[in-house]
Amino acid sequence: MPDPSSRKLRTQRAARVPRYEDIEANYLESLTAEKSASLTELQNATTWGLTIITTGALFIVGRATFPDYLSLLGLLVLMVLATHFTTRTAKGYINVVRWSLIQRMLISGFLDEVPDIEGRRQVIRAYHLDWALPVRRRDVVWKSLVELGYGYIFVLLVGAVVYCLTELPLALHHYLALAVALGMILFDLVVFSRSPYMRRPVPHSDARRLR
Repeated sequence: MPDPSSRKLRTQRAARVPRYEDIEANYLESLTAEKSASLTELQNATTWGLTIITTGALFIVGRATFPDYLSLLGLLVLMVLATHFTTRTAKGYINVVRWSLIQRMLISGFLDEVPDIEGRRQVIRAYHLDWALPVRRRDVVWKSLVELGYGYIFVLLVGAVVYCLTELPLALHHYLALAVALGMILFDLVVFSRSPYMRRPVPHSDARRLR
């Protein structure tokens, strides 16, 4: 006769083992939270970045002493800030596409008569565990500079900096400030391009629908 205590122990152990459906449901819920957080990050980086840089540029250009050395310094600082906000915006955009793609694959699996379990595993492994880039690099650049407007900001800032340099007398400290700003911008871009966000692009065909 089986021991009732051992049967109870096996029942408790079986109850503690999560079912695959429960794990998938919890994971889908976490994807929704991650997608919402990434979308908020994207919106904040875009809104605050464009607002701060546009307001600062209008203030500098509207000064009675423009163009002067302080105006040049201010514009260079805004270029550095614009680069920083551009990379933050790009990260938010990449993550929105990442979580939306995984979420789409899981939901479509619920609707398919024969779910592609292996395909879903490959998507989760590539874009969540390995943190691969789900779109092409040029799609990230286009989205950040053209669709989200940072490219137009850079054009205006570069034009204002060139105007300052042509109107101000030649001086070593002018070009030294320019070199420092360009060095900081280049450093930010190199760090971003070598980060896990951009290092391993594995474009997915469905990701283009989520752009």
